[in-house]
Amino acid sequence: MEVPTRLGTWDFVSMSVIVVLASSVGLYHVFTASRSKNAREFLVNSRELGVAPLILSAVASFISAVGILGFPVETYTNGAVFTGFALAPVLGIPLSTHLYLPIFFNSGTTTIFEYLEYRFNRFVRLASSILMNFHLVLYTSCVIYAPSLAINQVTGLNLWVSVISIGSVCIVYTSMGGLKAVVWADVAQMIVMISVLALIVCKGIFDVGGLSEIWRLAGLGNRTDLIRFSVSPYSAYTSWTVMVAGTFHFVGPITINQVMMQRYLSNSTLRKARISFIGGCVGITMMTVMTTFCGLIIYARYHDCDPQLGGLVSSKDQLMALFGIEILSGIDGLAGIFVGALLCATLSSLSSTLNSLSAVTMEDYIRPCYPDLRDDTAMKLSKIPEIGRAHV
Repeated sequence: MEVPTRLGTWDFVSMSVIVVLASSVGLYHVFTASRSKNAREFLVNSRELGVAPLILSAVASFISAVGILGFPVETYTNGAVFTGFALAPVLGIPLSTHLYLPIFFNSGTTTIFEYLEYRFNRFVRLASSILMNFHLVLYTSCVIYAPSLAINQVTGLNLWVSVISIGSVCIVYTSMGGLKAVVWADVAQMIVMISVLALIVCKGIFDVGGLSEIWRLAGLGNRTDLIRFSVSPYSAYTSWTVMVAGTFHFVGPITINQVMMQRYLSNSTLRKARISFIGGCVGITMMTVMTTFCGLIIYARYHDCDPQLGGLVSSKDQLMALFGIEILSGIDGLAGIFVGALLCATLSSLSSTLNSLSAVTMEDYIRPCYPDLRDDTAMKLSKIPEIGRAHV
């Protein structure tokens, strides 16, 4: 069966406008804000960024397009018990704010690996940094390729047009504006993501017939079990795995992670860093609830016709893309806004990762070898890794 969700002319126009406007905030700070005087200011903005933009930036960095497309599928397949993952970031707040965050903040480091040299030795710092570098390069590849592939399969938008466009836009404001440009671009992209997700949720509820109807249809398919205290090894998700194991799973990516920690370290005080962290966790929880609830809406909408069996999609990973484009396709341009939001989610995660990789390269590899490196030279060198890795 032919997929009836190809993008029209106005969709491409709205998609381009959304991406350009959201990214132009970063470009604005590139050309109008005061120039960074040294590498540290370029990488952490001399700890002068406000709490609110750092909260939104942290959420945007964590919730990539992979999450927006993937979380609904997990709920669609395994039921509402997956929503328990939304509580994991909040449950990890006490451990993170009172153990990890004070240590990294008070050490005055730019990267989390500098602390490892203080605590252990140079080898531990370097080995951990290299492993993180390798991990983030692979992660970045998935973040940019996976959603582009899903969009391509559902809409027909050329795969490499998506990949090259995202990479090119990201390189400009990330390499030229540093952390400040990245954070403010994240803020704009986060606003787009929240607005479009809210629109999809409201439209989906209306189309299905209300919250009670969604819950009724999901219940018929055994998808409404919010609590599942099973110990069966054959259960994909239980309350134990999503809340207990999920808490420890989230502590790593949210806390012991250069991408996230670089935002917390950009606060002027530890108190503000803690507020940023807590606000980020609450924001991640809210976004997780919205995306997982989309999975129940998708199930209710397609409860009597599986899109994969019907040939609408070739993989369940494309369900959220199909759903979003299909319910917004009634008005010219709205489907393009949804695709633009997915590209914004990809941009925010990609730019944050590239900026963090630049910090790691400068502080963990270059500066230890050249401790007397001039500030202007260090700042110029900080921009090179971002451009190189974006091309990779």
